[in-house]
Amino acid sequence: MKENKDLQQPTSDKEESSRKKKSIDPSTVEILENVTVVEPKKKKYGWVGSVLLLALIAFGIYIMVQLAMTIGEGEIQSLDSIIQNANWTFVAIAVGMLLLAIVADSLKYAVITDTVIGKANLLTSTKVAMLGRYYDNITPFASGGQPMQIYYLHKKGYSAGQSTAIVFIKYFVNMLCWMFICILLMATQSGALNQYVTNEATRKLFLVAGWIGVAVNSAVPVMIILFVIFPRLTTKVVSACIWLLNKMRIVKDKEKTMNKARRAVDEFCLAFKIMSQNPWKFFLLICLCILEPLISMSLPYVVMVALGGTTDISWVTLLAVMTLNVYATMSVAIIPTPGNSGFAENAVLLAFANIASTVAFWVVFVWRFFTYYIYILIGMALTLFDVIRKAVRRRRKL
Repeated sequence: MKENKDLQQPTSDKEESSRKKKSIDPSTVEILENVTVVEPKKKKYGWVGSVLLLALIAFGIYIMVQLAMTIGEGEIQSLDSIIQNANWTFVAIAVGMLLLAIVADSLKYAVITDTVIGKANLLTSTKVAMLGRYYDNITPFASGGQPMQIYYLHKKGYSAGQSTAIVFIKYFVNMLCWMFICILLMATQSGALNQYVTNEATRKLFLVAGWIGVAVNSAVPVMIILFVIFPRLTTKVVSACIWLLNKMRIVKDKEKTMNKARRAVDEFCLAFKIMSQNPWKFFLLICLCILEPLISMSLPYVVMVALGGTTDISWVTLLAVMTLNVYATMSVAIIPTPGNSGFAENAVLLAFANIASTVAFWVVFVWRFFTYYIYILIGMALTLFDVIRKAVRRRRKL
């Protein structure tokens, strides 16, 4: 296989020989090279979105404080008291889990990049992972991450096809693993709702809204799989749905929407073809895609123990907290705010009200910081670093 011209990386004869051994078949390369990347449009008033996001986060925290005060009968443990009673062993474990989640997410891209082009850069993979999290967290329905990741990889020298394949493989495998874990916990550990959510109305809300959230999040991967297994039937069903949505004026352009669906299927087939040629790397990718959501789901329990919310250290309680976390986050999945801000925090707080007692507010705040706010801060730092670096480079050229 000839070295891709779009990948501007110097290679020695030894490196080139190694790449040829690892390369994917020529027909796949030809498809990858025919993909184009569209530069994301810069919005004139993009700062408005950032201001609204900050306002939404602040409002969500305010509501969470008020809700925590109501649940705790006017009492929330002070930060001083939390620090004094903290279990520092579990605090260290929580921080370690955060770092492990970041490493696991970065390694997903490294494994896929090594599979697609035969060579991976861990620093680039880490930045791609962090940018994806950042743009997912600041856009409604987490819709901004993948386009920015593809654009960033293309700017780093990867071809348009390679960039698209890397991002799409990660998205699809990660989504399947994440949904599998969520459905497994909700189906086998639903007793956690009866045990820890005493309010019947809240319990029913979590149960119904949680499964609706599962259906919404499963729609894209399930549709793609059905397209592959039953192409004609699925095409007719999707066409009918798009026609109906068009009549309801929810979908404006029927052909454009249908083409997007077909393109998603084509990208999936290509991605699966690439990974199927490297079964051991595919297996490693699946392991990483299972590990990272497990960390995110179990983090509230570790934080709960760390802050003195519970002394019950057992697998049973861990699974119960993970299940409550899944039900709560799934129940707000259809909320269009960035990262479900303002709703995710309060949904999880309601779920943990009885099990975490007066430290529920701090448990939810720390969990949310580790799984949401910190990625916004990292993304802002990376963006600021790029702006400063470009300014310095311009000045040096003068």
